[in-house]
Amino acid sequence: MTPTPINVEERLFFYTDKFETKTTIPLGKFVKEFNEVRTAMFGGLDKRQSFLWYWVLMSLTTTALCEKGKKNSYSEYVNEVKLLGVIFDVLLDDIADQYGDTKTAAILLKEIEKACYQKPYNLKMVTVAEREYALFCVKVWETIFKYLQQLPSYRFYNEMMMRKYKKLFEVMTYSLEIRVDPESVDYKKYHRLLSHNMHMIINGLMDLMSMKTKYEGIGLKKIVQILLLGQKMGRIGNAVTTYERELFVKDFSSDVIAFALKKGVLTKKDFNDVEMLTDKIKAKQEYLEGFFWSKWLRLRNQLIKHENDFDHLDIKGYRQGLETLKQFHLASRGNK
Repeated sequence: MTPTPINVEERLFFYTDKFETKTTIPLGKFVKEFNEVRTAMFGGLDKRQSFLWYWVLMSLTTTALCEKGKKNSYSEYVNEVKLLGVIFDVLLDDIADQYGDTKTAAILLKEIEKACYQKPYNLKMVTVAEREYALFCVKVWETIFKYLQQLPSYRFYNEMMMRKYKKLFEVMTYSLEIRVDPESVDYKKYHRLLSHNMHMIINGLMDLMSMKTKYEGIGLKKIVQILLLGQKMGRIGNAVTTYERELFVKDFSSDVIAFALKKGVLTKKDFNDVEMLTDKIKAKQEYLEGFFWSKWLRLRNQLIKHENDFDHLDIKGYRQGLETLKQFHLASRGNK
Protein backbone atom coordinates (compact mmCIF):
# COMPACT_ATOMS: atom_id res chain seq x y z
CA MET A 1 0.00 0.00 0.00
CA THR A 2 1.29 3.47 -0.92
CA PRO A 3 1.71 5.60 2.23
CA THR A 4 -0.09 8.93 2.62
CA PRO A 5 2.13 12.04 2.52
CA ILE A 6 2.21 14.32 5.56
CA ASN A 7 -0.15 17.28 5.40
CA VAL A 8 0.32 20.42 3.34
CA GLU A 9 1.21 22.66 6.30
CA GLU A 10 4.05 20.32 7.29
CA ARG A 11 5.15 20.09 3.66
CA LEU A 12 5.41 23.87 3.39
CA PHE A 13 7.53 23.91 6.54
CA PHE A 14 10.27 22.09 4.64
CA TYR A 15 10.42 24.65 1.82
CA THR A 16 12.85 27.52 1.85
CA ASP A 17 14.28 29.70 -0.91
CA LYS A 18 17.40 30.47 1.10
CA PHE A 19 19.91 28.31 2.86
CA GLU A 20 19.38 30.01 6.23
CA THR A 21 20.79 27.45 8.66
CA LYS A 22 23.73 28.71 10.70
CA THR A 23 26.59 26.28 10.19
CA THR A 24 30.13 25.72 11.43
CA ILE A 25 31.32 24.90 7.92
CA PRO A 26 30.66 27.66 5.30
CA LEU A 27 28.01 25.63 3.49
CA GLY A 28 26.35 28.72 2.03
CA LYS A 29 29.57 29.48 0.16
CA PHE A 30 29.63 25.99 -1.36
CA VAL A 31 25.94 26.15 -2.33
CA LYS A 32 26.55 29.51 -4.02
CA GLU A 33 29.54 28.15 -5.95
CA PHE A 34 27.58 25.01 -6.86
CA ASN A 35 24.90 27.20 -8.46
CA GLU A 36 27.52 29.25 -10.29
CA VAL A 37 29.46 26.36 -11.84
CA ARG A 38 26.32 24.39 -12.62
CA THR A 39 24.67 27.37 -14.33
CA ALA A 40 27.81 27.98 -16.39
CA MET A 41 28.06 24.36 -17.56
CA PHE A 42 24.40 23.37 -17.89
CA GLY A 43 22.82 26.74 -18.64
CA GLY A 44 20.04 28.08 -16.43
CA LEU A 45 19.80 27.97 -12.65
CA ASP A 46 19.36 24.57 -11.06
CA LYS A 47 15.63 24.37 -10.29
CA ARG A 48 16.27 22.57 -7.01
CA GLN A 49 18.14 25.62 -5.72
CA SER A 50 18.69 25.96 -1.99
CA PHE A 51 15.65 23.92 -0.99
CA LEU A 52 17.53 20.72 -1.83
CA TRP A 53 20.41 21.47 0.55
CA TYR A 54 18.16 22.57 3.39
CA TRP A 55 16.14 19.37 2.93
CA VAL A 56 19.29 17.24 2.81
CA LEU A 57 20.70 18.72 6.02
CA MET A 58 17.45 17.92 7.86
CA SER A 59 17.51 14.40 6.42
CA LEU A 60 21.14 13.82 7.39
CA THR A 61 20.42 14.95 10.94
CA THR A 62 17.37 12.66 11.11
CA THR A 63 19.19 9.56 9.84
CA ALA A 64 22.46 9.97 11.75
CA LEU A 65 23.91 6.86 13.39
CA CYS A 66 24.20 7.69 17.10
CA GLU A 67 25.38 6.13 20.34
CA LYS A 68 22.82 5.28 23.00
CA GLY A 69 22.50 7.85 25.77
CA LYS A 70 25.48 9.90 24.59
CA LYS A 71 25.58 13.43 23.25
CA ASN A 72 28.12 13.59 20.44
CA SER A 73 29.86 16.96 20.42
CA TYR A 74 30.71 16.42 16.74
CA SER A 75 27.14 15.64 15.59
CA GLU A 76 26.31 18.99 13.95
CA TYR A 77 29.80 19.25 12.49
CA VAL A 78 29.75 15.78 10.94
CA ASN A 79 26.27 16.34 9.47
CA GLU A 80 27.62 19.42 7.75
CA VAL A 81 30.53 17.40 6.34
CA LYS A 82 27.97 14.87 5.12
CA LEU A 83 26.15 17.66 3.31
CA LEU A 84 29.37 18.48 1.46
CA GLY A 85 29.42 14.79 0.54
CA VAL A 86 25.93 15.05 -0.91
CA ILE A 87 26.92 18.17 -2.87
CA PHE A 88 29.79 16.13 -4.32
CA ASP A 89 27.40 13.27 -5.10
CA VAL A 90 24.92 15.60 -6.86
CA LEU A 91 27.70 17.21 -8.90
CA LEU A 92 28.73 13.79 -10.23
CA ASP A 93 25.15 12.58 -10.62
CA ASP A 94 24.17 15.59 -12.73
CA ILE A 95 27.09 14.90 -15.08
CA ALA A 96 26.06 11.27 -15.41
CA ASP A 97 22.31 11.78 -15.72
CA GLN A 98 21.78 15.19 -17.30
CA TYR A 99 24.77 16.60 -19.17
CA GLY A 100 23.89 16.72 -22.86
CA ASP A 101 27.31 15.82 -24.27
CA THR A 102 27.63 12.23 -23.06
CA LYS A 103 31.16 11.78 -24.45
CA THR A 104 32.36 14.77 -22.46
CA ALA A 105 30.39 13.52 -19.44
CA ALA A 106 32.35 10.27 -19.56
CA ILE A 107 35.64 12.18 -19.76
CA LEU A 108 34.70 14.42 -16.84
CA LEU A 109 33.74 11.53 -14.57
CA LYS A 110 36.97 9.71 -15.38
CA GLU A 111 39.23 12.72 -14.89
CA ILE A 112 37.49 13.89 -11.71
CA GLU A 113 38.00 10.45 -10.20
CA LYS A 114 41.69 10.54 -11.10
CA ALA A 115 42.10 13.97 -9.54
CA CYS A 116 40.31 12.94 -6.35
CA TYR A 117 42.56 9.93 -5.94
CA GLN A 118 45.63 12.08 -6.64
CA LYS A 119 46.44 10.53 -9.98
CA PRO A 120 47.53 12.51 -13.07
CA TYR A 121 44.47 13.95 -14.80
CA ASN A 122 43.83 15.94 -17.98
CA LEU A 123 41.09 18.53 -18.45
CA LYS A 124 42.65 20.29 -21.44
CA MET A 125 40.13 18.83 -23.90
CA VAL A 126 37.05 20.28 -22.19
CA THR A 127 35.58 23.79 -22.16
CA VAL A 128 36.36 26.41 -19.53
CA ALA A 129 32.93 25.92 -17.90
CA GLU A 130 33.39 22.14 -17.83
CA ARG A 131 36.88 22.50 -16.37
CA GLU A 132 35.65 24.86 -13.64
CA TYR A 133 32.85 22.45 -12.78
CA ALA A 134 35.29 19.53 -12.56
CA LEU A 135 37.73 21.50 -10.42
CA PHE A 136 34.90 22.49 -8.08
CA CYS A 137 34.12 18.77 -7.67
CA VAL A 138 37.73 18.21 -6.63
CA LYS A 139 37.60 21.21 -4.29
CA VAL A 140 34.53 19.81 -2.54
CA TRP A 141 36.21 16.40 -2.26
CA GLU A 142 39.36 17.88 -0.72
CA THR A 143 37.29 19.97 1.70
CA ILE A 144 35.35 16.90 2.84
CA PHE A 145 38.53 15.10 3.81
CA LYS A 146 40.08 18.20 5.35
CA TYR A 147 37.17 18.37 7.77
CA LEU A 148 36.94 14.62 8.32
CA GLN A 149 40.56 14.56 9.48
CA GLN A 150 39.46 16.53 12.55
CA LEU A 151 37.28 13.62 13.76
CA PRO A 152 38.65 11.29 16.47
CA SER A 153 38.34 8.01 14.52
CA TYR A 154 39.04 9.30 11.00
CA ARG A 155 42.12 7.18 10.38
CA PHE A 156 40.43 4.02 11.60
CA TYR A 157 37.65 4.11 8.98
CA ASN A 158 39.25 6.13 6.17
CA GLU A 159 40.43 3.15 4.09
CA MET A 160 36.94 1.68 4.01
CA MET A 161 35.48 5.05 3.12
CA MET A 162 37.82 5.41 0.16
CA ARG A 163 36.62 2.02 -1.12
CA LYS A 164 33.00 3.13 -0.78
CA TYR A 165 33.72 6.28 -2.74
CA LYS A 166 35.24 4.10 -5.48
CA LYS A 167 31.86 2.36 -5.59
CA LEU A 168 30.17 5.75 -5.96
CA PHE A 169 32.25 6.54 -9.06
CA GLU A 170 31.35 3.12 -10.45
CA VAL A 171 27.67 3.96 -9.93
CA MET A 172 28.05 7.22 -11.87
CA THR A 173 29.76 5.50 -14.79
CA TYR A 174 27.01 2.87 -14.97
CA SER A 175 24.30 5.53 -14.70
CA LEU A 176 25.81 7.30 -17.71
CA GLU A 177 25.91 4.01 -19.62
CA ILE A 178 22.18 3.57 -18.98
CA ARG A 179 21.47 7.07 -20.30
CA VAL A 180 23.49 6.47 -23.44
CA ASP A 181 21.83 3.10 -24.02
CA PRO A 182 18.66 2.64 -21.91
CA GLU A 183 18.05 -0.73 -23.55
CA SER A 184 21.21 -2.10 -21.93
CA VAL A 185 19.77 -2.04 -18.39
CA ASP A 186 20.82 -5.16 -16.48
CA TYR A 187 18.41 -5.24 -13.51
CA LYS A 188 20.70 -7.39 -11.33
CA LYS A 189 23.68 -5.09 -11.87
CA TYR A 190 21.43 -2.08 -11.46
CA HIS A 191 20.07 -3.33 -8.15
CA ARG A 192 23.57 -4.16 -6.89
CA LEU A 193 25.06 -0.77 -7.75
CA LEU A 194 22.54 2.03 -7.75
CA SER A 195 21.63 2.13 -4.04
CA HIS A 196 25.18 3.40 -3.40
CA ASN A 197 24.11 6.69 -4.96
CA MET A 198 22.22 7.38 -1.72
CA HIS A 199 25.56 7.85 0.06
CA MET A 200 24.24 6.38 3.33
CA ILE A 201 27.01 3.87 4.03
CA ILE A 202 29.50 6.68 3.56
CA ASN A 203 27.42 8.88 5.88
CA GLY A 204 27.37 6.12 8.49
CA LEU A 205 31.14 5.79 8.30
CA MET A 206 31.41 9.53 8.90
CA ASP A 207 29.22 9.09 11.98
CA LEU A 208 31.55 6.33 13.21
CA MET A 209 34.53 8.61 12.62
CA SER A 210 32.95 11.08 15.04
CA MET A 211 32.82 8.48 17.86
CA LYS A 212 35.67 7.44 20.15
CA THR A 213 34.41 3.83 20.27
CA LYS A 214 35.86 1.86 17.36
CA TYR A 215 34.27 -1.13 15.65
CA GLU A 216 36.12 -3.72 13.63
CA GLY A 217 35.84 -7.29 12.35
CA ILE A 218 32.39 -8.89 12.62
CA GLY A 219 30.99 -5.85 14.45
CA LEU A 220 31.99 -3.44 11.69
CA LYS A 221 30.73 -5.83 9.03
CA LYS A 222 27.34 -5.96 10.76
CA ILE A 223 27.20 -2.16 10.98
CA VAL A 224 27.83 -1.89 7.23
CA GLN A 225 25.03 -4.42 6.62
CA ILE A 226 22.70 -2.29 8.73
CA LEU A 227 23.74 0.84 6.85
CA LEU A 228 23.13 -0.97 3.56
CA LEU A 229 19.55 -1.75 4.64
CA GLY A 230 19.11 1.94 5.43
CA GLN A 231 20.69 2.91 2.13
CA LYS A 232 18.25 0.71 0.21
CA MET A 233 15.31 2.17 2.15
CA GLY A 234 16.53 5.69 1.40
CA ARG A 235 17.00 4.83 -2.26
CA ILE A 236 13.40 3.62 -2.54
CA GLY A 237 12.05 6.82 -1.00
CA ASN A 238 14.14 8.90 -3.37
CA ALA A 239 13.32 6.82 -6.46
CA VAL A 240 9.55 6.79 -5.93
CA THR A 241 9.38 10.56 -5.38
CA THR A 242 11.77 11.78 -8.11
CA TYR A 243 11.31 9.53 -11.16
CA GLU A 244 8.64 11.77 -12.71
CA ARG A 245 11.01 14.74 -12.70
CA GLU A 246 13.83 12.57 -13.99
CA LEU A 247 11.75 11.37 -16.95
CA PHE A 248 11.19 15.00 -17.93
CA VAL A 249 14.97 15.42 -18.43
CA LYS A 250 15.36 11.96 -20.00
CA ASP A 251 17.09 10.54 -16.96
CA PHE A 252 16.31 6.80 -17.03
CA SER A 253 18.39 5.82 -14.00
CA SER A 254 15.43 5.42 -11.61
CA ASP A 255 14.71 2.08 -9.96
CA VAL A 256 11.08 2.54 -11.01
CA ILE A 257 12.04 2.62 -14.70
CA ALA A 258 14.36 -0.39 -14.39
CA PHE A 259 11.66 -2.40 -12.63
CA ALA A 260 9.01 -1.39 -15.17
CA LEU A 261 11.30 -2.65 -17.93
CA LYS A 262 11.92 -5.92 -16.10
CA LYS A 263 8.18 -6.52 -15.59
CA GLY A 264 7.22 -5.73 -19.17
CA VAL A 265 5.41 -2.50 -18.34
CA LEU A 266 7.92 -0.90 -20.68
CA THR A 267 9.69 -2.27 -23.72
CA LYS A 268 13.09 -1.18 -24.93
CA LYS A 269 11.45 0.63 -27.87
CA ASP A 270 9.58 2.90 -25.44
CA PHE A 271 12.81 4.72 -24.60
CA ASN A 272 12.68 6.32 -28.05
CA ASP A 273 9.46 8.14 -27.12
CA VAL A 274 9.55 9.72 -23.64
CA GLU A 275 5.92 10.83 -23.86
CA MET A 276 4.72 7.29 -24.54
CA LEU A 277 7.04 5.94 -21.84
CA THR A 278 5.63 8.44 -19.33
CA ASP A 279 2.03 7.51 -20.22
CA LYS A 280 2.77 3.80 -19.70
CA ILE A 281 4.36 4.50 -16.33
CA LYS A 282 1.38 6.60 -15.21
CA ALA A 283 -1.03 3.83 -16.21
CA LYS A 284 0.79 1.43 -13.85
CA GLN A 285 1.85 3.99 -11.24
CA GLU A 286 -0.01 2.44 -8.30
CA TYR A 287 1.39 -1.03 -9.06
CA LEU A 288 4.95 0.20 -9.55
CA GLU A 289 5.07 2.43 -6.49
CA GLY A 290 3.25 -0.13 -4.37
CA PHE A 291 5.93 -2.70 -5.18
CA PHE A 292 8.67 -0.42 -3.90
CA TRP A 293 6.86 0.62 -0.73
CA SER A 294 6.25 -3.06 0.06
CA LYS A 295 9.96 -3.67 -0.44
CA TRP A 296 10.72 -0.70 1.84
CA LEU A 297 8.60 -2.31 4.54
CA ARG A 298 10.44 -5.64 4.24
CA LEU A 299 13.77 -3.85 4.60
CA ARG A 300 12.45 -2.01 7.65
CA ASN A 301 11.43 -5.32 9.23
CA GLN A 302 14.93 -6.68 8.60
CA LEU A 303 16.40 -3.62 10.27
CA ILE A 304 14.20 -4.10 13.36
CA LYS A 305 15.84 -7.50 13.89
CA HIS A 306 19.20 -5.76 14.40
CA GLU A 307 18.03 -3.26 17.02
CA ASN A 308 19.58 -5.17 19.94
CA ASP A 309 22.80 -6.16 18.17
CA PHE A 310 24.89 -3.43 19.82
CA ASP A 311 25.15 -2.20 23.39
CA HIS A 312 26.25 1.30 22.39
CA LEU A 313 24.78 2.01 18.93
CA ASP A 314 21.20 3.22 18.71
CA ILE A 315 19.93 1.09 15.80
CA LYS A 316 16.31 1.66 16.84
CA GLY A 317 16.85 5.41 16.58
CA TYR A 318 18.44 4.91 13.16
CA ARG A 319 15.39 2.95 12.00
CA GLN A 320 13.03 5.62 13.32
CA GLY A 321 15.08 8.23 11.46
CA LEU A 322 14.60 6.28 8.23
CA GLU A 323 10.85 6.24 8.83
CA THR A 324 10.92 10.01 9.16
CA LEU A 325 13.05 10.23 6.02
CA LYS A 326 10.30 8.45 4.09
CA GLN A 327 7.89 11.18 5.16
CA PHE A 328 10.42 13.82 4.11
CA HIS A 329 10.58 12.19 0.66
CA LEU A 330 6.80 12.13 0.31
CA ALA A 331 6.40 15.70 1.53
CA SER A 332 8.96 17.02 -0.96
CA ARG A 333 7.78 15.12 -4.05
CA GLY A 334 8.37 17.25 -7.11
CA ASN A 335 10.58 19.77 -5.30
CA LYS A 336 13.96 17.98 -5.43
